[in-house]
Order: sequence, then structure tokens, then C-alpha cells
Amino acid sequence: MKKDNKNKITTTENQAISSFENFFYRYVAWFPILVLPALVWEMFSVNDYAPAGLIGVMHAVLVFRFVTIAGQQGWFKKRQQL
Repeated sequence: MKKDNKNKITTTENQAISSFENFFYRYVAWFPILVLPALVWEMFSVNDYAPAGLIGVMHAVLVFRFVTIAGQQGWFKKRQQL
């Protein structure tokens, strides 16, 4: 029985991720991921619970998406010399 290798995807990249998402989560998303918790903390301290809760949920979604698609483990690997 012969296997057909033409239909197999040879790369391990996720095809559902756009190049914009790849760029955004690698270079731009660090700022809101680091700043939003401080903003939420400050809003909770002045009793603005509803906006703080919404921003907290947005932060959780951003971090979840970041961890799911960014592939951070590949950023710190040694590059192979040609």
C-alpha cells in the first residue's frame, strides 16, 4: 500500500494565522499585555468595577490568544548557520 505524500503539509506553521497577527503578537502586543494589569488595578482601587472588569476580560483574551498562536518557544532558539 503506497501512501500519498502530496496532500501532507510539510511545515509546522499554523495556516490560520495571518502575517499581521504574527507581527502584532511578536512586536506590538507586549505593550498592552504589560500595561493593562496596572490599569485594571488602578481602576479597581478607585471603585470603577465595571470598566475594570471589561478591560480585565479583554486582557485575558489578548493573553490567551498571544499564548495560543505566537509560538514564543521558537523566538529564542539558536539559528542554524548556513
